[in-house]
Amino acid sequence: MELVYSNDQLLMVNHVRNLLDSAYIESELRNEFLGSGAGDLAPLDTWPELWVAEEDVEKAKSIIANMDNESALVWYCQHCDEENPAAFDICWQCEKAKE
Repeated sequence: MELVYSNDQLLMVNHVRNLLDSAYIESELRNEFLGSGAGDLAPLDTWPELWVAEEDVEKAKSIIANMDNESALVWYCQHCDEENPAAFDICWQCEKAKE
């Protein structure tokens, strides 16, 4: 197992875990309840962490790296130049897939 993501916000760690799950990458959440130890432990040591198997590390890191790029508010269809919400994978105007 290898650490691929850590954040002080459990919500963000769970978001990344959901992204990995959707790509069929199993992950292990560690330090989920360690936040109460902050003060006695170094703050970074209490952050929730996501760990994945060695064979999934590169794919997981790629998904995490692209996470911010996909959070744009809109995208434009390459076929009809229509503006679409980020949640859409298919253009609402021409029904072509997002590229």
